[in-house]
Amino acid sequence: MVCNSCVGSAHRCAVVALFMVAVTAGGLAGCTRAPQPPADAVAVFDGGWVSREEVAAASGGERPGTRRLAAGASASPEELAHWIAWEKLVAESRRSAVERRRDYQLRARELECGELVSRLVAELSSAVQVSDQEVEAEIASMRADREAKGTRLQIRHLFLRASDEVPAELRQQKLALAQRLVGELRSGASFEELAQRHSESSNAPNGGFIPALRPGMTDPAFEQVVFALAEGQVSDVITTASGYHIVLLEKRIGPEPVNEAGLREQLPDMLRSRKAAQARAELVGRLREAEAPDARWNEAGAIDPRQGDGAILEVGDFVYTADDLNTARAQAGVALQRPDQIRALLDGLLERELLAGEAVRRFQPTRQELAELRERSAEAALVELAVRDEEAALEAAVPLADIERFAAEQPGQLQVAASYRPQVIFLPDGKNVWGTFRAAERMVAELRGGADFAAMARERSTGPNADLGGDLGWLTTNQMMAYDLEMVQVIGTLQAGEISDPIRVSDTKLSTQVGSMKGGFLIVKLLDRREPHALDLTSDEAEVRKRYWSANRAEILRQQRDERLLDAEFRWLEPQAGEPGASAAPEPQG
Repeated sequence: MVCNSCVGSAHRCAVVALFMVAVTAGGLAGCTRAPQPPADAVAVFDGGWVSREEVAAASGGERPGTRRLAAGASASPEELAHWIAWEKLVAESRRSAVERRRDYQLRARELECGELVSRLVAELSSAVQVSDQEVEAEIASMRADREAKGTRLQIRHLFLRASDEVPAELRQQKLALAQRLVGELRSGASFEELAQRHSESSNAPNGGFIPALRPGMTDPAFEQVVFALAEGQVSDVITTASGYHIVLLEKRIGPEPVNEAGLREQLPDMLRSRKAAQARAELVGRLREAEAPDARWNEAGAIDPRQGDGAILEVGDFVYTADDLNTARAQAGVALQRPDQIRALLDGLLERELLAGEAVRRFQPTRQELAELRERSAEAALVELAVRDEEAALEAAVPLADIERFAAEQPGQLQVAASYRPQVIFLPDGKNVWGTFRAAERMVAELRGGADFAAMARERSTGPNADLGGDLGWLTTNQMMAYDLEMVQVIGTLQAGEISDPIRVSDTKLSTQVGSMKGGFLIVKLLDRREPHALDLTSDEAEVRKRYWSANRAEILRQQRDERLLDAEFRWLEPQAGEPGASAAPEPQG
């Protein structure tokens, strides 16, 4: 159903109407009781067909769900047609149940708006121009940045803690040990091995390796000695407020040269993308100011649902409620729990709606074009959710006897890796990196003295889950790799309740999972750890079932597909000569 104001009017509306009753009255394209398939059909089955265009779309990646079912890009046209037919049959069998659901409405809306927004963004990008002067200015800026960073040192570092809280007698013992180690190193002992054995720094597992030490990153007294070393030279014992240090200078690296010729080729595209993103952001800002949508969340991500209907976003005729958000959070798990993640989701919804409305105003689509867009979006959403429901039903229907046999015959599939529950505080680099490090050291001392870690994280941390006291929840080693390699190594050495020394996080680190954790110092407390173990079918049946499904999903789906297509009398039609999958024309008979 299309509002009159959608066509030929600047009034906000329409295409993005909350949902399309008209679509549900029809059938899935290529899945109808009409007896005659179209001329481009490559396969037919009871009640429908698969078109050549659909197979080409799946082959080209425009139907990612089909490609996933068909196990990749190498699937033949006939194989893809089998899966497309199965998807259509599944969608029709689940149509009445799926179309009543709110997630179907929201997904179809998302696909519909997405197509409109893509066209608008393409227009914005095509209008962006990048001049030679802009490219040269960017190269000059990059050159100056490289020169400002100056010399970098690649070193190995051995550290013995001897701060004021360490008893004087123990400090003397550590100093004697440090002096003995300097002698051993100068006599040819392996720095890496001695650092692994004796160092109390978080980089000890790496043999004390520090790949890039720059001026201003550490204690000035430490840097004064280290930057004066020759390559291959082992320092004397360096004394700082935190303890005793020994350093081997492996390599001195000057400012990295700028590959100006390569940049002149790459920068126009990079700058064009940057300017297009800026143009998009500016357009969203103007639209938001002009339309004054009811967006009920603040900069911190806190929401204030509207009384009565629980709405947290209303723009045009689109309404998104607190119930919608709660459903999305339940499905997303840890990826949608922090306030900044919630705000990013809601900001994205608002931007999508504003840009979709702007696309309708600019491109003036006809009623027929809007109806076809809506129908495509509804079909895609129906297939996506119906297939997801079908897979869930098949997984739930696996007999317990099969699960038990799986557990007995493949015990390796039941192994659970070690997992950890870390709590973190992240302090970003300020103007003085050494000052940030010293502040982190003082925080560690307070925390080890009994200060409340969660309270300090909420007050001081800018890292992940700060609002939850820095608690990252249960993570495997692989999941922790998204944060920082050194953090993984440090956590592996901690016992429950222990607090790490400050961990340096490189300014080259960037992960969407960790948000603002880029360039600074990390403090970790290990709340708990679970050692590797095997799942128990009695208490962990849901997880064992999930693993069974993961191991057998492809085979079960293919078997179910073949049975359904056999019942529907699926037939692959020979392609026309010269088309993908075509064979030579048969000889005339009789």
